[in-house]
Amino acid sequence: WIAVPFSMTHEAVGSLALNETDWLGHIEPSSPEWGLWIDYWLLLICGGIPWQVYFQRVLSCKTPKNAQMLSYAASFGCIISAVPACIIGAVAKATDWSQTEYGHKPEGYQVKLVLPLVMQYLTPPWVAFLGLGAVSAAVMSSADSSVLSASSMFARNIYKNVFKQQASDREVIWVMRASIIVVATIASTIGILINSIYYLFFVLPRTVRMCKSPIDVYCLDNIQEASGITHTKSEYYKIHIKINKRR
Repeated sequence: WIAVPFSMTHEAVGSLALNETDWLGHIEPSSPEWGLWIDYWLLLICGGIPWQVYFQRVLSCKTPKNAQMLSYAASFGCIISAVPACIIGAVAKATDWSQTEYGHKPEGYQVKLVLPLVMQYLTPPWVAFLGLGAVSAAVMSSADSSVLSASSMFARNIYKNVFKQQASDREVIWVMRASIIVVATIASTIGILINSIYYLFFVLPRTVRMCKSPIDVYCLDNIQEASGITHTKSEYYKIHIKINKRR
């Protein structure tokens, strides 16, 4: 949000009005791209529900009510957080890049760098420093959370529950530490070899959704059959974890 007013008021940025800048784009009614965009929409709506990082935080709540309120608040937080990204994209579309130090319009692979380019060339240095630092911190926070959760699940649900049920807590911890190194190495390799962040964003959540959604639906059906009433997400995920452990 700090970068938005500075980028919008830069002298190289034109009007953001739709009748002057087509920053929304368009799709022809008969275009086959509609199927792809519908898939994207479904991914954004449903793809994040079965993620480990989400129900990990739900289960950390002290009461089911807190878990429910956390989910509602997070939904509004996602909307608020998405607004600056949309505005910055519109600013990049309306910018005459020849008037900036960058010198030319981003094309090809450079389009993926729109966010850092806007912060670097359309905002003061201190704003760019804070903005890029915040992005880096957010990326590292998500990365270490994902690596830790994947390693913990392997050490607990696979190594201990499947291969060695008599393993001590100390042994499980060492397995988890080794798993962190392996998972981090694999993740780093994927990040280096694959050029498109958007491709990873699209493929990985879709894979998680396809693998986990059937279990999610099964859990919900079991909850309704057992009690006949609607339960909170915290109770739902507790059953989810139990089913995963049995498998």
